[in-house]
Amino acid sequence: MEYVGIFIFGLAITAIVAAACFIIVYGIVTERREREKLEAQLEADAQAYKKATAS
Repeated sequence: MEYVGIFIFGLAITAIVAAACFIIVYGIVTERREREKLEAQLEADAQAYKKATAS
């Protein structure tokens, strides 16, 4: 019976570690997506500013 407890404990620890890894990967992907979106917006704003001041 003690082996069942150890197995369940191992499953719980594995689930916690897997959730932590998922959160880290999700954060990295989300941060990259937001940074690319911000850079694209800044580039578009710079282009619009150049067009507005060139006229």
